[in-house]
Amino acid sequence: MIRFGSFELDVAAAKLRKNGTLIKLQPQPLKVLFLLIQHAGQVVTREEIQRCLWSDSTFVDFERGINFSINQIRGALADNADRPRYIETLPRRGYRFVAEVAHQHSVKEGPAAGVPVAANDPGSAGGKGGNASSATESFVHVLPRVTGTTGWRRWRLILAGTTAAIGILTFAGLVTYRAVFRGPRMSFENLQISKLTDDGKAAQVAISPDGRYLAYAVRGAPESGLRLRHVDTRSDVPILLPDSDRQSFLGLTFSPDGNFIYYVQSSKKIAIYNYLFKVPVLGGAPLLLGKLADTAVTFSPDGQRFAYTQGSGDRNIIEVHIANADGTADRSLATILDGASDFQPGPAWSPDGKTIAVPVLLRGEKVRL
Repeated sequence: MIRFGSFELDVAAAKLRKNGTLIKLQPQPLKVLFLLIQHAGQVVTREEIQRCLWSDSTFVDFERGINFSINQIRGALADNADRPRYIETLPRRGYRFVAEVAHQHSVKEGPAAGVPVAANDPGSAGGKGGNASSATESFVHVLPRVTGTTGWRRWRLILAGTTAAIGILTFAGLVTYRAVFRGPRMSFENLQISKLTDDGKAAQVAISPDGRYLAYAVRGAPESGLRLRHVDTRSDVPILLPDSDRQSFLGLTFSPDGNFIYYVQSSKKIAIYNYLFKVPVLGGAPLLLGKLADTAVTFSPDGQRFAYTQGSGDRNIIEVHIANADGTADRSLATILDGASDFQPGPAWSPDGKTIAVPVLLRGEKVRL
């Protein structure tokens, strides 16, 4: 048992108590505390703490781990870094345990076999503790040999196994994250630009989620409306749409599953109406989802909802709308005042699903984005 202040450190059981009450302290901070007490009154460098906690083959953030351990110890001991009672920080050098410490063997078990006890040890010859310096000196000489006991050896093995398991799991997690969640890196070193059309009538464009198809609109060709191009073969397939009062296309978006194309078309007869449709990629009758959409839609990460904006020129506002993927439950999410309806590039839904970014041209005393 190691005593300092109102605390007791049971080396064999790896437990810290204050006035008999168990103090929760994680294995690594507890190991750092033992190392500091082991060298009470002496400077322990951060490199020594690193070698104590991790092997050379362990890949972790040593600096953060050491800081975490020291902060956890100070929290458990109610210690203050500015006015330390137990752990003193020596800038650019390390740490020093400054409290008085005393070591006492168990009465039943006696000293560990083969461990000589110093003559001034308060746990030998019925001593009452002597002076503080002799108690500290006795502890420093005796404690390293106590680490040879079976209980402490077992605790060290458990710590080593736990640390190794955490390292392996962390490495496996990083590999899995990079393989699954991180998209392929794009390199522009060998960038090649290819012209896909030659008639000069292409307007708007959307890329399918798998990157195999392009959808684009054709100006001045209402009988064909949209075209679908296979990127590898460069073959076009027209998506025939009924000429239902269509002036032009304002935006195209593939659905997240790649089965539909969502498009916005302006009206010839009623200028304020812009119709939002979705049409199957393989062809079929388009389905009207709503009116007044001014931009291409952007989908939530789960593909269950989409967002778009619509402007009101007479009121100088931009409204951000969200709706279910089938067009139901359409509602206004936010209203942006002084927004110019003639500048609406369209919103973008963040990958975590928590944010919708909307570029807006604000009018007022000065024009600003």
